[in-house]
Amino acid sequence: MNRKIRKKYDRKEAKHLGIEEPIRKTMFDIVMENLRLAGRKTFLHRFIYVGRHTFKTEESGLAFFEKTINTNGIEPVTGLYIQYKNQFLHVIETDEGSILKHLHLLYSSPELEDVRDLKLLGDLNHINARLNIYWTTFIGVPRLLVNPPQKTTEETPRDAAIQVFNCINKLNRLAYKMYGDGISDSAMALEAGTPTEQRSQDLIRGESNMVEAASSTMTQRSSVLGGIMTPYRDFLPERELLDYLIDSPYTQDLKTYMNIGGRIVPVVEDSDLVWPIPMENVQYDIYKDGDDTGAMVTLQGGQQVTVSDKIDDEEEEDDDNLLK
Repeated sequence: MNRKIRKKYDRKEAKHLGIEEPIRKTMFDIVMENLRLAGRKTFLHRFIYVGRHTFKTEESGLAFFEKTINTNGIEPVTGLYIQYKNQFLHVIETDEGSILKHLHLLYSSPELEDVRDLKLLGDLNHINARLNIYWTTFIGVPRLLVNPPQKTTEETPRDAAIQVFNCINKLNRLAYKMYGDGISDSAMALEAGTPTEQRSQDLIRGESNMVEAASSTMTQRSSVLGGIMTPYRDFLPERELLDYLIDSPYTQDLKTYMNIGGRIVPVVEDSDLVWPIPMENVQYDIYKDGDDTGAMVTLQGGQQVTVSDKIDDEEEEDDDNLLK
């Protein structure tokens, strides 16, 4: 009996058999690589809100908000807290979980009665750079707004959006001024003529330095106590502007915004696009006995009848025609 002798062939590597398979990168790989280059663990969010307070002392207001800052989050908490005599503005920059934790601590605090009329000004996702390397508190007296926005019945959402933009622009200028005074290297304080590639590298380098500094100093609070002669007075949002934003009907209530995340959105089914239509969605007994006798319609000649009576008459006529 002859047996077939199998020849032994050398097993060739995959790269010798054809074109080498390229290394495939998923979106997850790209996101993680960008976070690694920026020195972050997750995306950063900037949350801005404004309100009124009735704190008896300046330190009591600062201590109240300082207790709501969660320092155990994924990303360090930075931002600005500006407090006037009866108003405040809070900017918090951290990961999404720490922001939600801050809001829950804020509304569960027994001292919440000293805070009222909280309005959301901005929830900016995936920001490129921080405004500050600390959570800085600022107590000062802003300039008087010569031409304050007027509250009229003809106010539109566009008018409110313009004032929100003006307020956030003031905050950006304040941060630019603080960084320009040598408090830290600012990723925002880049010259307008810087090339795009160089600007990206500076942003990455500045963000890494800021995260490293914030991680080691997060237990301390940087305070800027400003009076009438403070150099930052020109960059503070005016009290008249904050009053307009708080009283505007087009700025969202902070409590309402916080509850949106805990609401389950009903799933829209596609059953209405399927034939035959499900029986439970068809009202076959709409004209049966009940309190609703049908809609009232006016026929030619001015006679008014209900839809159910008209349908009954048409059915009787059809039956008569069939008998004929």
